[in-house]
Amino acid sequence: MGEDKPSKLRYALIYAASVGESALERDVDMLMVSDQWLTAWRIIEIQQREQEVLVWTINNRPAMERLLLLGADGIITDEPKMANQVKRDIEAMDFSQRALLTLRYWLSI
Repeated sequence: MGEDKPSKLRYALIYAASVGESALERDVDMLMVSDQWLTAWRIIEIQQREQEVLVWTINNRPAMERLLLLGADGIITDEPKMANQVKRDIEAMDFSQRALLTLRYWLSI
């Protein structure tokens, strides 16, 4: 996209499968990825490039909790009320509870 990229627009790349890193991936503001190949390490790698990570399509509470605790910036879902409740529940956790759950998800990778 280079210099022709308007500055007020945000760009996303939607990945339907794990295809490895591409040059285009580095030229967008966010990556929308399938949960099937996303790992905590991949989330960190993408965010270190100052890109957002959105995961699709997540429609069950355990997966929503896991992805948000692993650091995904957001999820794409058919169940927005459930997603908002999961986010509120995570925010209501005390630090130790949130840390233990996050560690559990990291160790299960």
